[in-house]
Amino acid sequence: MRLDISPSNAELREALNSISAFDAQARLRIEDAVLVSVKEMAGRARSRVPRRTGKLKKSIFFSFQKTNCTGYFGAKAPHAHLIELGVERSDEYPKHAKNKHGKPAALRIIDTAAVRFAARAVIPKRAKRPFIRPSYEEERPNLIKRLKEAVKSK
Repeated sequence: MRLDISPSNAELREALNSISAFDAQARLRIEDAVLVSVKEMAGRARSRVPRRTGKLKKSIFFSFQKTNCTGYFGAKAPHAHLIELGVERSDEYPKHAKNKHGKPAALRIIDTAAVRFAARAVIPKRAKRPFIRPSYEEERPNLIKRLKEAVKSK
């Protein structure tokens, strides 16, 4: 899961699109504003993430590309989107094995201590626990403020 940060304010988009028209100092201020905000968003996401093992927290990253002045942050863990967006309840049945009546036979569940078999597995619904989107929404006004200050001529 990755969130691309690009300002929605038309005035700021126009300013960033014409970034070549700015002098070198203004470009550096804009780059710094985006980088600082993306770092802050990643830090807020780390503090907001639900912790059990810490793998999700450790997978939160940020990056910045100077060439097009774009910042990214997100989580690399394969289950990050499930935590962020929630999961609906689902029933899992065996796909290939059939019994003599033509119905699925059993699921093989491998546990740490033993191997068990079941006719089906019910995976319960899990509520969403967002940590990426709220971090972005909380830091967004600061990003816009920093960009407006960076674009002003000094």
